[in-house]
Amino acid sequence: MKVIYFLNIDACLICLSVCLAVFVYILHTTDKSYMVNKILVIKKLSEIISWDKAIDKKVKSKDDKDLGKIQSITNEYIQTKDGTVSKNYYYIPKYYLEGYDGDHLWVSLTKDEVKTRFEKENAPL
Repeated sequence: MKVIYFLNIDACLICLSVCLAVFVYILHTTDKSYMVNKILVIKKLSEIISWDKAIDKKVKSKDDKDLGKIQSITNEYIQTKDGTVSKNYYYIPKYYLEGYDGDHLWVSLTKDEVKTRFEKENAPL
């Protein structure tokens, strides 16, 4: 019985070593700026901002790209305006908002996803 017990512990240690090696590999091959931004957002999710104070706050996508400033807020979405000369308007549903870090509201989509799905000239009906 003890031999099987020791073999199980050895197997667990080998498995743990492999998992640790994979984690270290992923950590070293992943874009660290994205990871740091996500960690900051996760740490500060407890910060709360009321919707009326969210007007003019900057919005960022999950790939750390600017989506402009909030122009208006409805029950279903936020409207942002990106750009000064060439203006893009995004009507992003509120359920895609991931958090607030004290400076930016974060959206759980990439800028390309937001542009493809929510860039519009006029507010949705």
